[in-house]
Amino acid sequence: MNSLKRVLQLKKAVLVGSGDIVHDIFEEFIDKLGLKPNLVEKMKQKFEKRFKDKLSNYDVFEAAKHIEIPVFVIHDKQDKDVPVKCAEHIYKHLKNGKILITDGLGHRKILGDKNVVQQITEFGNLGLRT
Repeated sequence: MNSLKRVLQLKKAVLVGSGDIVHDIFEEFIDKLGLKPNLVEKMKQKFEKRFKDKLSNYDVFEAAKHIEIPVFVIHDKQDKDVPVKCAEHIYKHLKNGKILITDGLGHRKILGDKNVVQQITEFGNLGLRT
């Protein structure tokens, strides 16, 4: 989404299982690795120093506000890695969005589901056989 906001030019995009706030993504990453919570602030500082920009300027939901093309947001209710509320938050800020919330696929099986693949294909009008 940040690439779409800044440089990438596409006609349509599909977003699957994405987080919405970069700081939260950093916190969850540090927590899952069992590292000290103060590393989140260090990561934020390093990011902002390197890119000379605020971390919050890279929040996915913020980028969504600037995207004009159709974006299909897909997420599963049972995603244990990224809460489904992230997808809903991103979708809420899109100008031209579509959302699919699945149930029971989690974070890793979603792109292996024939129904999801079919809906992505239809969204993209790619003409692929499934």
